[in-house]
Amino acid sequence: MKCFPLLFILFLLCIGSNAQENKKVFTFGNVDQVRNLHEIVFFGYDMANLRCTVREKEMSDFALCTRVPGEIVNWMQGKYGTTKIKKGLGVQKLPFDNSTVQLRVKDMNQDCLTTEMYTISESQVRDIVKSYNIPDKHVGKTGFVGIVENLNRTRGGKGYATIYFVFFDCSTKNVLYACHSYGNDAGGNSMRSFWGEAIMKAYKKFYKTI
Repeated sequence: MKCFPLLFILFLLCIGSNAQENKKVFTFGNVDQVRNLHEIVFFGYDMANLRCTVREKEMSDFALCTRVPGEIVNWMQGKYGTTKIKKGLGVQKLPFDNSTVQLRVKDMNQDCLTTEMYTISESQVRDIVKSYNIPDKHVGKTGFVGIVENLNRTRGGKGYATIYFVFFDCSTKNVLYACHSYGNDAGGNSMRSFWGEAIMKAYKKFYKTI
């Protein structure tokens, strides 16, 4: 029994370490292909592959899957709209069209909740983009989308968000350049601003890579 406290502490440390593993910035593709562009089409935020990492007692909080994702998107569009993103990307035109990347909240259920760390791989990102139905009017242009990966709030009420910022060829749907980023210590007075502010912080790390 004397070993129990030590084992318990080690167990907690392992959980904390695993939960932090996807908090990193990394890229793939060729960034030169997305620099000095005049126009990029912004397709919004793809939440279809999102997983929310929560504590065991929150596994029944289905609002995280059914209500919060839509509120995050609305909050982001209001607080961090295309004008700010256009400036961050350094482009003159950033038309917005989220008709391709529809928020499939109605298809989300408790399966989007997990107590484990969750990641989307590079190959999965490529497959997600390949699945998009791009309107003909955007053929020949460069697309930009935020694929939200994980909303993690396992750290004593605080949390972080991870997201892929992806540029792709609208004709071939090939990924040109992608950056996996994260926003630390989500804050705000509501659930949508709690995660929205974390995504805004992720943008800042992403901009440094381009």
